Amino acid sequence: MDRFIVRTPRLNLPKPVVATPSTPDQDLPNPNLFDDPETARDANEAAKAATMKSGKRSNYNIVSLELKAKVGKYAAESGVNRARRHFQSQIPFTLKHSTVHGWKNEHLARLRNAKDSSVRADRPLLLGKEIDDKIQEHLHRLRGQGGIVNGAVVNAVTRVYLKKMDRSRYRLEGEEILSKRSFSQSLMRRMGFVKRKGTKAAKKLPRNFDELRQNFFIKIGSLVKAHEIPDQLIIIFDQTGISIIPTSSYTMEKEGAKQLPVIGKDEKRQIAVVFAVSLAGELLPPKLIYGSKTDACHPKYRFPHDWLIDHTDNHWSTAASIIVRYARSIVIPYVCAQRLKLGLSEEKVALVISDTYNAHRHNNQLHQLLKDNNIEFVYVPAACTGELQPLDAESGPNAIFKRLLKTKFSMWYSQELMEKLQVSDEPQDINVPLSLTVLKPLHAAWVEEAFVNLQKHDLKVCWSNTGISSFIKDMRHTMEVIID
Repeated sequence: MDRFIVRTPRLNLPKPVVATPSTPDQDLPNPNLFDDPETARDANEAAKAATMKSGKRSNYNIVSLELKAKVGKYAAESGVNRARRHFQSQIPFTLKHSTVHGWKNEHLARLRNAKDSSVRADRPLLLGKEIDDKIQEHLHRLRGQGGIVNGAVVNAVTRVYLKKMDRSRYRLEGEEILSKRSFSQSLMRRMGFVKRKGTKAAKKLPRNFDELRQNFFIKIGSLVKAHEIPDQLIIIFDQTGISIIPTSSYTMEKEGAKQLPVIGKDEKRQIAVVFAVSLAGELLPPKLIYGSKTDACHPKYRFPHDWLIDHTDNHWSTAASIIVRYARSIVIPYVCAQRLKLGLSEEKVALVISDTYNAHRHNNQLHQLLKDNNIEFVYVPAACTGELQPLDAESGPNAIFKRLLKTKFSMWYSQELMEKLQVSDEPQDINVPLSLTVLKPLHAAWVEEAFVNLQKHDLKVCWSNTGISSFIKDMRHTMEVIID
């Protein structure tokens, strides 16, 4: 146990968990969450991926769509187990029940969609054929240029064409139509678009994850109990990278398409953002770190006065002094203000939690600064941030913030492309400029707008998703019962 973590008297806390042999079933990939589940097939695909328990994920992309369809059809007609045995010789990896079951569900979904299409074939289009054709043409060109197509982009394009071609209809019921997800879903389904994403390896948890989690909770609990630390003085901070072109990995594309070009997919230009949030759910001002040796790399944009704007050679806070500046300029003033607000003494102990990033854990300057200000600190176990780091955990602030940025960029790119398409006679030659000169001030505005939006979320949920808040709540309840 780190000498900086616990300086408390002996307490009646649960004993640390002793390591026990782990089983392969404990080595599960983190679940993937999708914020815009437009189609049932994508939900089935996500559920299938989330339930895979093999140590090394099989390369499902080497199985053709045609073969998957055959397996799914056979499974629907003859059963999943029989399909596994029948097609195993044609598949270069062990077919699992869940995999074949997923392909069967995709086959059944295609049958349902075909039936729905035939039933609705004679129904008139909601916006009329002329407007509908214009919207579809624009979306096809947008995908041809590598742009993202999702529900928000469909609504943005529809809004422009409806205003231009039938303004009275737009004024009467335009926003009501666009507020219904069924409209964008229907249009993309008629276009034959389904949700697609590039594949990537799933992260793995340590085999002794349960042990690490329990000991991590005990370290936090010992400090909170010994010093009666309130929620407002328990803070987690973390840094995350965001792309200058924050494009989504998801887009709608023709089913069966082999290549999925997405604008900005290979974009390497990034900045780092340092976030901090208290257990009470309050979001502290952020720190933005740009990549350069001088402040000439900072965008020409007026950020809020309490934000911290910095730079390093590679935009990461690898230098000890960078994260120390954040602690000195943001975290410590916040702690002091909360002590004053709660009527606590200046010596009241606070608690900071961070991951084991080198600039955090091996930073004596940071450790001394926190100690001098009566702030204890605990580290999230290595390779466990996806489960135990509130900012990184399921539906955490980092993910919400990046999703908001991606939406901002997709809307902007769609609008830029739309304006150029309306004046160009050669759509294939259209080019939306994506230089740093153009993007940096825009990106800065998107970052501020996304942060303001993030503040409206209930950020206490991110603590609940890791189990930290419930552990502290149960511990406090136990203390109250003992006192009574």
